[in-house]
Amino acid sequence: MNDIIELISFKNEVNQVGNTIKSKTYKRIFANKKSITQNEFYQAERVGLKPQLRFEVYSIEYGNELLAKYKEVEYKIIRTYKTSADKIELILEGVE
Repeated sequence: MNDIIELISFKNEVNQVGNTIKSKTYKRIFANKKSITQNEFYQAERVGLKPQLRFEVYSIEYGNELLAKYKEVEYKIIRTYKTSADKIELILEGVE
């Protein structure tokens, strides 16, 4: 695994005046960056998705997060795919 991504989760916290707010929590993990295949890109585009990045990570490190960060840019995780007993692929789309 030669890249680092950050998986983003949310945690409810109570601020100083007693309001509940959501705060982001970042978990850095190692990942293998892979290319989006042409077939995958066009199939996703037909249903309105725009896959930009694909990473392979260890399944045990992925906790159903909905967002990820790579090179200071946040992405939405639009699909996951189990590639082996211990690895999973994350397909990312840019967040606007």
